[in-house]
Amino acid sequence: MNEMNDEDRATWILNYVRAMQQELAELTDSVPWKWWAKYQEFDKQNAKVEIVDLFHFLISLAQVMGMSAEDVHEAYLKKNKVIITDKNQVIPPKMKMTQGIFKCLVKTYLLREASKAAQRDFFLAILFA
Repeated sequence: MNEMNDEDRATWILNYVRAMQQELAELTDSVPWKWWAKYQEFDKQNAKVEIVDLFHFLISLAQVMGMSAEDVHEAYLKKNKVIITDKNQVIPPKMKMTQGIFKCLVKTYLLREASKAAQRDFFLAILFA
């Protein structure tokens, strides 16, 4: 993706952002958000599908910007440290686990290091943890 010029890069960023906005709308529709409508149900399976779609477009954005898995992970940790420092909080054990999952996800999908079976196993571990 580094061979993209700035005009193409801007076009693809907007394409992916628009796609993510649509996926967010679809995720919202998976949740019973209309307080006046009692007929709605929480579609957990569809919500999971929409979350995976969001990951796909988010990772595509990182690729358009020429970011490696390590770049994304370092930026995530740096930003997370700022957020935690700003709130004067200690990182809870759950957050440490989330950071590990995030790093695995980035490596698995941004670098495409894992086989399809390993990718499947990874997602099953997250969904049923």
